[in-house]
Amino acid sequence: MSVGMSVGLSKGEAARKARGNDRKGRGFPGRRRGGRPRAFLPSFVEILLSGWPIGAVSEDRGVRPHVAISAALSTALPTIARKRMAALACSAAIFTLVNGAFDVVGPLWATSDLGLDAAGWAHLRSMRMAGTFIGIAMLGVVSEHIGARLMGAIAMGLGALALAAMAGSPTAATVAMPVFGACISAGYVNLNVLTQGVSTTRQGLANALYRGVGAATAIVAPTAALAAAVHFGSYGEALRIGAAVLAVGGLVLLAYPLPRRGEPTPPLGALLAGYAQALRRRPLVAFVALEQCWYATQLAVVSFAAIRLTRELGLATPAFGALCTAIAITGLAGTLVSGAAEARLGTRRLLALVWSGASACELVMGFTDSLPVTMAAYAAFCTILAFGAVPGSMWVSRAAGAGSQTTAFTVYKIGGAGISAAAIGALGFLEPHTGMRSLFWCGGLLGLPFCLAILRLGNGNSADPSMRAPHTALPGTTR
Repeated sequence: MSVGMSVGLSKGEAARKARGNDRKGRGFPGRRRGGRPRAFLPSFVEILLSGWPIGAVSEDRGVRPHVAISAALSTALPTIARKRMAALACSAAIFTLVNGAFDVVGPLWATSDLGLDAAGWAHLRSMRMAGTFIGIAMLGVVSEHIGARLMGAIAMGLGALALAAMAGSPTAATVAMPVFGACISAGYVNLNVLTQGVSTTRQGLANALYRGVGAATAIVAPTAALAAAVHFGSYGEALRIGAAVLAVGGLVLLAYPLPRRGEPTPPLGALLAGYAQALRRRPLVAFVALEQCWYATQLAVVSFAAIRLTRELGLATPAFGALCTAIAITGLAGTLVSGAAEARLGTRRLLALVWSGASACELVMGFTDSLPVTMAAYAAFCTILAFGAVPGSMWVSRAAGAGSQTTAFTVYKIGGAGISAAAIGALGFLEPHTGMRSLFWCGGLLGLPFCLAILRLGNGNSADPSMRAPHTALPGTTR
């Protein structure tokens, strides 16, 4: 203790004053500088993400293990950026939890609670894609006028209402599914937009945290959803719980601090002109068409794998949840490794390998009735797909050229939703006549020619060395 502290103060008073100054100087998360407590929700969200302030060793507390993460964030991001990242990360975790849980529970809920067959589920899923196709462009225009934060919160709230309504009956599910699809896609787009606004100097770190939180949450989503369904005896109850959780995520997003002065809202004509300009970008449109047509050949596995494993091959529901959790873990590893793989192989070669590997797994699933082989092929299929997310996003970013990145990815989402809606509708029509296995091996065969086509496709950027030399490191871009 310093001499100045000890003059006129007892040891206890001096220690309390020193701790108070230490907290005030570093910005203790539960207090303002004047000593008044901050609003509970932002403080709670901030503590959830980044823990307490820097100070790894304290005389009265000892070593605090959570400080390392907090120190890294405090050093890398300023205070306002940490608040934005805290609110965004918690909201994104909730969003990914509910969306990932629905992807796992959806086929089982449709075939069990609603009494639909595989074709009925395919038609219901195509309604979601149709809602995405129609709604994302409309909600994108609204978002430009009211802001990404408010639009994201509204989308999550409306998505929660649609999810709760779907649990009632097949008719309610048919009506609410397009709304759910549009809202989930709008929420995804606006969360991405808010991620880019966390920090102008640490945008890469913000994107890494955002994607990392989502990937980590996706690991627990399958087990949590199926455990809730088993506990309550109904998949519909699990959907209602998910709806309540999603609504909370929308409220948490409102804690995201906005800049004091935003950019002027562009007029509607300028927005439409931006979409028209993106559609005139031949490299962008060519890649969207090629990738989404290839993905359409894989939709048989995406749509029917859960039903195939649990209903036809007899895999127990808890075992299926464990399989999905293991797939989420390997998918996270694949996403992390994909950046290094792309830097070494180049965008074209990595996408060609991903597409050929996934098509081969779909072929295997179409030629076997063995449960272990089908499980292994499905796990490999999902893991391989994880390698394609990063190079696909970077290709779209390059193909956008001088145009808006947001507009380019909106066009990408709209095009993908339209092609997927048509493909899933066709699968729903064909499945009663052909069976799932035939759709699997046909999709695998049809996907292989696209693997050769991607090797010959240009991205419209002749200055991009990654498209010519596969061993050249790629410039960092974010979605």
